[in-house]
Amino acid sequence: MKGIEYLPTLIQIVVLIIVLAGVLRMILRDEKNIKAIFFAFAIVASLLSDIYWLAYDILRPFSRMPIAANEIAEWAMFISLGAVLASDIKAFGVDALTCATACRTALETAVNWMYTADSDLVRPVDPQKNNLCGMTSTEEFKAIVGKDNTDRVHS
Repeated sequence: MKGIEYLPTLIQIVVLIIVLAGVLRMILRDEKNIKAIFFAFAIVASLLSDIYWLAYDILRPFSRMPIAANEIAEWAMFISLGAVLASDIKAFGVDALTCATACRTALETAVNWMYTADSDLVRPVDPQKNNLCGMTSTEEFKAIVGKDNTDRVHS
């Protein structure tokens, strides 16, 4: 069952590679597209971080990975990208609160789907824990998704 724990990260790596290829094509067409260049750096930082997490978990199972410099660089790149794209987001009439709400809704939908589709997952009976935090904190959920991924959700 250990291999399935890596599936979300492997899927994310494949998707990042595909997106990076598309962004690189955009950059080749217009070398002065600063937003595409920032986005490419952000994707590469995220891709390297995912590969680092995967390699660390395979090489040192059952140990907590320390905060790495690549994570700091990754978040700095995303913050820079966000600053560059802020004017474009406002042009579409979407604010940061709407983006954050949409991200949380997507995560809640995915977690609810997992509880519906997987018979090993049982929803918490306690109404106080039948929410996103409670459902992602159960031992059954952690066993399926992996502790590192649930730690990322809670951070």
